[in-house]
Amino acid sequence: MNPRILIIDDDIELNELLCEFFESNNAVVEHAIKPSSGLKKLREFSPDLVVLDVMPVSYTHLRAHETVLDLVCRLLLEKKQKINTTATH
Repeated sequence: MNPRILIIDDDIELNELLCEFFESNNAVVEHAIKPSSGLKKLREFSPDLVVLDVMPVSYTHLRAHETVLDLVCRLLLEKKQKINTTATH
């Protein structure tokens, strides 16, 4: 199974570069420029890995970034728990 990777970064060139790199290594990649679209894709795409922008531009972006990070952590933990539960049964 190919890894599923979501990239959320407002730097378009970096976003494209990361997409090309991961896709060339057989990953299934989705990307978003805005945190709001990143949140939507996070829920719909169910990635194995999320690459986030660590330097938000403004306080508004910082708050959105924290929301994305919180949701990413929660969804990845839920995914891990589901895998662990399946593996033990």
